[in-house]
Amino acid sequence: MIKPGKHKLLIALMLACICAPVLSAEPNEAETGLKIEISSIKQGYSGVCTKRPTHMAKLFINYMTTLPHFAKPEDVKMLFKTSSGQDLSQEQQDFMLTSKFSRYGFSDECPPGFVHFCNLYAVSQDDAKKTAELVIEFLTSTANARMQTLQSQQEELKKQITENKKKLQQKLATKEDADAELRKSLKERPYLLNVVLHEGDLVLGTDLPKLTEQMIQEMGKMLDIINVEIVGIQAKLSAIEEYKSKPNVSAAVLVRLDEILCEQSIELAGTLARKKQATDSRARYQDVYNLHKQWETAVYRYEKVRGDVLGSPRRLSKLKKRLADPTPDMLPPKVYQNKVTIYPVRVEVD
Repeated sequence: MIKPGKHKLLIALMLACICAPVLSAEPNEAETGLKIEISSIKQGYSGVCTKRPTHMAKLFINYMTTLPHFAKPEDVKMLFKTSSGQDLSQEQQDFMLTSKFSRYGFSDECPPGFVHFCNLYAVSQDDAKKTAELVIEFLTSTANARMQTLQSQQEELKKQITENKKKLQQKLATKEDADAELRKSLKERPYLLNVVLHEGDLVLGTDLPKLTEQMIQEMGKMLDIINVEIVGIQAKLSAIEEYKSKPNVSAAVLVRLDEILCEQSIELAGTLARKKQATDSRARYQDVYNLHKQWETAVYRYEKVRGDVLGSPRRLSKLKKRLADPTPDMLPPKVYQNKVTIYPVRVEVD
């Protein structure tokens, strides 16, 4: 018997097929023209019911993997949305919502390869027939949903394969551009270039990001020291100018101050040059770091699309095999001898 936990998902799948536009060109058709055989042999009913059933439908089908859980009112309400379910009388709907009206499973009566449906109880002979039709419609709709889902997956996968092949060329071009830019930025730093090279190719997972981060930090520290030196020299220059502007400064002192002023100006020029060099160097290391990140991202994106391109044909092949050789639950149910037997019911317990 089907585990109750799976029924909601199965019924939702069935309803998606019933309520949504048909996706496949040739959907499974529900089996029509069921032979209805009326029997006079009374069958018992021992379930709990608010209204006594008068008839029971019995049929044999070839699988039971997608059966609704008839004892759950929420499942039964969803069945009423099928065309057969909408044809049921209000009394039958009430009965189905409040009673344990059905049992199904394997039985000694089952022909080989079929599942025994029994105790499809109803409050009238006509409702018993429609309840049996509802089961067939439910299974056919669920089979349609499965088949249409696989067909949609196949078409979507074909589309993805075409798009991914185009995308792969774009990702390859982006990766190659990022490779060239990184190599160019490392051309003057062969010791860093060698870190990321293996047999001439740039490789992932090296120490380059760590090394460039360290150099960026070192250049930052150097700039802090240089800036302190610049502030000191500028203070000296300012003091010299201020001292020279005082009255009564001797000629000898002015000469010495001019000498110091010249020396400090030269020192300042050298310090500013060091600052520019350190700033430029830090910027170049930062550029290397950024270009490596861009290259790394380009490689990952290329490999992801490449993996999709390589794996898609295998997935497509599996889908084609499933569609070419569908399992029974992907096809309309087969009813043994295309026959439903309607029995009168003898209620044994209220």
